[in-house]
Amino acid sequence: MKKPPVATGERYDHDVAGMPCFSATAPFVVFIGRESMRNAVPADDENCAIALGCRAQLVTPYASVGRYRADVALPHPEGVRKTGFGNTLWAVVRFKLSPDALAVVIAADRGQLANADDGVMVQLNPPRPSDTPSLKRKRNTRFRESKGVDDGRGRRRGEGQDALTVMGVRNLTGQRKR
Repeated sequence: MKKPPVATGERYDHDVAGMPCFSATAPFVVFIGRESMRNAVPADDENCAIALGCRAQLVTPYASVGRYRADVALPHPEGVRKTGFGNTLWAVVRFKLSPDALAVVIAADRGQLANADDGVMVQLNPPRPSDTPSLKRKRNTRFRESKGVDDGRGRRRGEGQDALTVMGVRNLTGQRKR
């Protein structure tokens, strides 16, 4: 397989299924065959038609497809070894579902794919630039730095309490005082 569609520095802070998780940078096309459609389990993100199609097409240790995103394990130089998959290093790459992929997920959850004759091609897209891990880290850092700073109107933001509690308007049960 060629180099995975992943940019450096786009690793998520958490691991998925014991593998590092990266943001995709290019679209990825998956063919879902008849066998994958027949064996799909409704409402199961690891055994849906697209996940089974990914496993059949790529022979990958992990594939999970929800309603909005897909996580697929692909060979990656910063990955980890998985038992039963040789010396290949695996990492999870996160994609966003395209509208046609979402239609397949919905049809599979309703049980309408089991009798499909032909296979289906779906495209998994990279996340929006604003959803990449590096931009989320910058946004969260700016938010944390601004907590507790005077906003210029005499009010302080983000001291871990809402404005009514800071003003003493609530009692211990969370009800407003009369």
